[in-house]
Amino acid sequence: MDLNRLERLLWLLAAVGLGLALLGVAGERAGWWNDVGELLITFGTVASVATGVLALLINATKDQVRAVANGVTSNGAKLDQIRDSHGAKLDEIRDSHGAKLDEIRESHGAKLDEIRDSHGAKLDRNGAKLDRIHEDLGGMREDVNRHLENQHDVLVQIRDRL
Repeated sequence: MDLNRLERLLWLLAAVGLGLALLGVAGERAGWWNDVGELLITFGTVASVATGVLALLINATKDQVRAVANGVTSNGAKLDQIRDSHGAKLDEIRDSHGAKLDEIRESHGAKLDEIRDSHGAKLDRNGAKLDRIHEDLGGMREDVNRHLENQHDVLVQIRDRL
């Protein structure tokens, strides 16, 4: 159910409530339904006021929803215009700077390859030096271990003699 139908239904219920209240007043004045008249007046008045207030709230809400929807539509059109005008500018910038970036990549790429090649050779030479040092240290370690074993043997012989 849309808001227009709901609003009309509430106004109709408010009118029915007002009619019941008036019927109760007329019945009391005529002396027909004293207790029933009071009940009709109370119920009719409460129903009329409550449904009238709800109908007014829905009416105000409807107007606000319409205003927001119109604002969203107009803002959406403005955003589309901005995207269109700035999108072309962004494409131009991407094209011009993209070519420059490609040139930089090509020129610096060759330089980077040269640097990698020269430093790679240096790293290989330094690695070979480190391997030789490691081998030399390994040989020295064996010599030191043999010397310590000989010293140990000499100390054991001296101890045995004593």
